[in-house]
Amino acid sequence: MKWFYRFLLLLIIGMAVYVTASHGGVYDLWKIKKNIARTDAKNQVLLQEKNDSAAEINLLQSDNLYIEKIAREELGMVKKDDVVVYLKKNDRSAPQFSPVAPQEK
Repeated sequence: MKWFYRFLLLLIIGMAVYVTASHGGVYDLWKIKKNIARTDAKNQVLLQEKNDSAAEINLLQSDNLYIEKIAREELGMVKKDDVVVYLKKNDRSAPQFSPVAPQEK
């Protein structure tokens, strides 16, 4: 009778190893859940970027002041009567400029 219990114990241990280590087992399930969590996090980042882009598109389509702000800050554009002041750094890098509104006389 002892041999039967030993055989049964070995059979249970073998089945447990097979279930955890085999293809489609517990380890694969854990990897899949981890991959799903990573993909969900990436999706959240992409969704936030999409929403930010949609908001900026809306501003660009409807807000002239926003377009002017972007043109001034990112493209360095100035208005017709603006005074441009060039500032040089000590390290002789490219000059920095900052648009200045004309002063009232």
